[in-house]
Amino acid sequence: MLYLTKSELCFTNAAIFSAKPLRFLSLDQITFRLPVPIGAVLRLSSKVVHTTQPHQGPHGEARVHIMVRAEVEEVGTGVSGIRHNLYLYLVTDQGTDTARDQYLLLHHG
Repeated sequence: MLYLTKSELCFTNAAIFSAKPLRFLSLDQITFRLPVPIGAVLRLSSKVVHTTQPHQGPHGEARVHIMVRAEVEEVGTGVSGIRHNLYLYLVTDQGTDTARDQYLLLHHG
């Protein structure tokens, strides 16, 4: 469930950043530092960490590299910290599928 929420945030960030449809290219890296305790407050954030210009990709597409971070605060103790990082690549779409179509295919078959 956490991966699904993170990928939704990634697609949203990329679409807002690029102002055009993007499609999923690859999952670059995922780091699990600690589990998320039940009842903890989960804060997700994402940012664009790298981009390429159109026509710099191997197939003429622009790429967007997004990092999604999960931070957790344990309610009882107030202890907080980074739990997970996820890195995804998305590319400008040369075909007809939109980022929404790619997302639905990836997560709902």
